[in-house]
Amino acid sequence: MNRTKIAAFAIGLSLASMAAVAQADDSTTNNAANAIEHPETALHTSEANSASKDVQVDSQMKKEAKARLDQAKKDYEASLKDNGADSSVTKDAKKRLSNARKEYHKYAMKTTKAANDLQEDNQKVSNDKATQ
Repeated sequence: MNRTKIAAFAIGLSLASMAAVAQADDSTTNNAANAIEHPETALHTSEANSASKDVQVDSQMKKEAKARLDQAKKDYEASLKDNGADSSVTKDAKKRLSNARKEYHKYAMKTTKAANDLQEDNQKVSNDKATQ
């Protein structure tokens, strides 16, 4: 009796999941059909999605680099105040500050480039949709 209840429950679950799939919107089917009918639009949409992810990652890296830059600046100023400009500790802090600035600048440039790429890709998608 227990096995029949479990089997009936499993069959009910599978039927319910099949019904849910049947009722779900067919956006994947439409996307596949649109990709076949409009390959350039699909390519530009994919590029825009990729560029969007790049912007998010680069933006996060830029924020982290900015935090390191701010900390390096505070450390340098404290070392300069406490140890003077000729101290080896201050010179090391100055090198760390310089490296942090370079890192921040690198991520700022990457973020700007990724944002420009995203804007261009979104423009291509808009142009593609306007011509359809």
